[in-house]
Amino acid sequence: MSPGSTLGGFEIVKLLGEGGMGSVYLSIQKSMQRYVALKVLPHEMTQDKDAVEQFLREVKTTGRLQHPNIVTAFDAGEDRGLYYLAITYVDGETLESRIDREGVVPEKDAFSYVLNISDALGYALEKHKIIHRDIKPGNIMVNSSGEAFLMDLGIAMRLSEAQHSQEQVEGSPFYMSPEQTRGEKMDWRSDLYSLGASLYHMIVGVPPYDAPQIMKIVEMHSEAPFPEPATRNPKAKVSEEATKILRRMMAKNPSERFKSWEDFQKAVKGILKGEKPKKKKQVLKAAPKNARPHKKTVFPVIPLLNLLLILGTASLGSYYWLQSKNEKATIAALRLCEDYMRREKIDYGIALEYYQAALATSKKIGVSGKTRKTVADSYKAVATVAQEQARDKDTCEKASNDAKGLYSEATSLYEEGMKMLKSGKTDEGKFDQAEAKCKEALRILLSVLAPNPEEQERITFIRKKVEGLLQQVTTGRSHLAENAAKHEQNAKKNKQAAEYKGELAKQQERLRLKTLLSARHKDFLSAVREADVAGAASKAPEDFLKPEAQAFKKWTSGLASRMENAQKVWDSMTESEDKFAGTEIALAGKGKGPLQKIEDEAASIKIGENVEKVKLADMAGDEISPLVQKTAEELGGAKFAFAYFLSSGDFAQAKQLAPDDSAKAEVSATATVYIKARAKAELAKDKNSTLEKLKKDYGSLPEYDTAIKEARAQGSD
Repeated sequence: MSPGSTLGGFEIVKLLGEGGMGSVYLSIQKSMQRYVALKVLPHEMTQDKDAVEQFLREVKTTGRLQHPNIVTAFDAGEDRGLYYLAITYVDGETLESRIDREGVVPEKDAFSYVLNISDALGYALEKHKIIHRDIKPGNIMVNSSGEAFLMDLGIAMRLSEAQHSQEQVEGSPFYMSPEQTRGEKMDWRSDLYSLGASLYHMIVGVPPYDAPQIMKIVEMHSEAPFPEPATRNPKAKVSEEATKILRRMMAKNPSERFKSWEDFQKAVKGILKGEKPKKKKQVLKAAPKNARPHKKTVFPVIPLLNLLLILGTASLGSYYWLQSKNEKATIAALRLCEDYMRREKIDYGIALEYYQAALATSKKIGVSGKTRKTVADSYKAVATVAQEQARDKDTCEKASNDAKGLYSEATSLYEEGMKMLKSGKTDEGKFDQAEAKCKEALRILLSVLAPNPEEQERITFIRKKVEGLLQQVTTGRSHLAENAAKHEQNAKKNKQAAEYKGELAKQQERLRLKTLLSARHKDFLSAVREADVAGAASKAPEDFLKPEAQAFKKWTSGLASRMENAQKVWDSMTESEDKFAGTEIALAGKGKGPLQKIEDEAASIKIGENVEKVKLADMAGDEISPLVQKTAEELGGAKFAFAYFLSSGDFAQAKQLAPDDSAKAEVSATATVYIKARAKAELAKDKNSTLEKLKKDYGSLPEYDTAIKEARAQGSD
C-alpha cells in the first residue's frame, strides 16, 4: 500500500516491515489522530472466512489487555477484501533486531527488559488467566527510553484451555519449553522457560540450542542438558549470578522453576542490586530397585509437524505429511459422528457437539474441499434436527431465562454507558458490551421454536424488549459520537483561541514598544494613531473569538487615551511660561534651585548666581517630576502624571502612580519589552556588551533581569 492511501479509517504513512504473516505500516488513525502500527494480512490468508472471523474475535479478546508493557491490539476489521489489525505503535526496535545488530545485550539492560515483560505476563495471568505461549526476542519491542513491550498475542491462550494437552504445537522452536514441544498441558511456567531462553539469547549472543534441523532443536529443549554460556559463546562474559537465574528459568521440570512471577522478579531485582540469588535446595532420591535406565522421551509427531508448518520452516515433504494427517483426522472425526448416529437413542445435542468437533477439524490446513463439504453438510443436517427438537417447553424455558439474564446484564451496561456519557466521557466499551449481550439474547430467542402459541407469545414479548434495548444502545452510541465530535470541535476552538491570543499578545508587545519610542520623542500624536489603527483592525476571525478581539480593542483604546493624557501634560508644561515659577528643581550634578520660567520647551532654573537652561525633553524623571506633578494637578489628577511617566520610560515613578493592579501589570509589561529591545540592539552591535548604561538606567527594576535573559536567549537563536 502506498503512503497516503487509507484502509479502515487508517491513513498509511510508510512501510515498517514485511514478513510471512503480512506487512506492517506506520499509520494514522484518523478518528483519534494518533500513530498506530497497522498489520495487513496477505490475501492468501483471507480465503477462509471462518478462520478470519475467529482471528477477529481473538483480536477483540486480546484488546482487553491494558498494561503499560503490552502492545495492545485495539482495532481489527476488513476493508475492500483486506484484513487488518491495529496495534499500539512503539517507536523502537525488537530485541531480535538489537541482537542481530549488537550481538550481546548488556546484562543490566537484559534483566531490566525481562522485568518489564514478566510484569506484563504476570498481569495477563492474574487479571485474565492468559499465557502467551510465544515469548521470543522478536516479540519484545524496546523503545528509546529502554522500556520493553510485549507484542504478538496471536497464539495466546486462556490458562483453562492451555492446561489440556494441545493437538497442535505453536511457538518458536528456539525458545519453546519442554512441555510445549511435547504438546502437553502448559501453565505460566512455560512462558517463564521461553523468557529464560530469550534472556539467554540476549546475554550470551546465541540461542540456548541450535541444530541444522528444527526437529533436533525442539528435541534438545526436552532432552539436552542446560547449555553453559561459555560453551555456546566463549566471548560472552556472563556472570555466575545470571547463569544461576537462567538455569532455574530453563529447568526441564516446571516444578523446579521459580514458584511465581513475583518470586522470579525478586531474584532479578536482587541481581540488579548486587545480591546473589539464593541456592535452591535439591533433594536426592534413591533410585527404586529394578529401576530401568531412563529412556529418551518420545516426542508426539503430530504436534511437532504442526509446529513446523506454523513456523514456515518445515520441508515440503513435512507439509504433505501434515496435509495427509489433517485429512485423516477429519475423516476419523466424521466416523465418530456416524458411529454415534447409529445408536438406538440419540441425543441431538450431543450429536451436534460431535459434528462441531468434526467441523473444527475440517477447517485445518490441508483438508480437501470434498471432505470439508461432507462434514459441513452433515453438520447442517444434524443442526436442523437439533433445532426441531428444541421446540419442547423445557428448551424454550431455558432460552427465555437465558435471554432475560442477558437482557438484565445489557440494561445495566447501557445505564453505566449513559452515566459515562453524561459525565462527558467518550468510551464506547459499555455500549459495545450491551450490544453484544442484546445480540446474544436475540440469537438464543431466534434459535428456538415454541411448542404452542402461549410460549411463542412469551418469547416474542422478551424479544421485543431486547430489540427495544438494542435500539436504545444504538441511540446512546450515536450520542457518544456526537459528544466525541463536540469534544473534537471544542479542542479545535481552544487551539484557535490559544493561537489568536498569542497573535494579540505579540501585537500588544509591538504596540507597547512602538508607541513608547514615539512618545519618548514627544511624538504623542503618532503613538495615538498607531493605537487607534491597531484597535480598528482587531476583527475576530471567528464569532467565538469576539471577546478576545473586544478585549484587545479595549486595551488599544486605553493605550491611545494614555498617550493623549501624556500629550496634554507635555503641552501644558511647555506652554506654562512662568506659571510654575518658584518650583524647586534639582538638577543632577548642578544643584537645586527655583524655576524661573519655561520657554521654547526649555526650563530656566536659578542655581546660586547662575541660571541653568535645560531642555524639558532632556530632563530625567526625578528632575522633571515636580513640574509633571503640578501640571497633572491642574489637568485633573494623578492619571495624567502616570500617563506621562509611563510614556516617557520612567517606569519606577509610573508604577508608584499606577491606580490599580492592571495598571501596574501594564507598566511591568512595557518595561520588559522596552529593556529587552534596548538590550537586543546593543548586543547586535557587540554580543559581548556588558550593557552598563542600560543597567545604570533600569537595573533596579524587577523586570530587568528577565528582560536581559530573554534578550540574550533570542539573540542566540
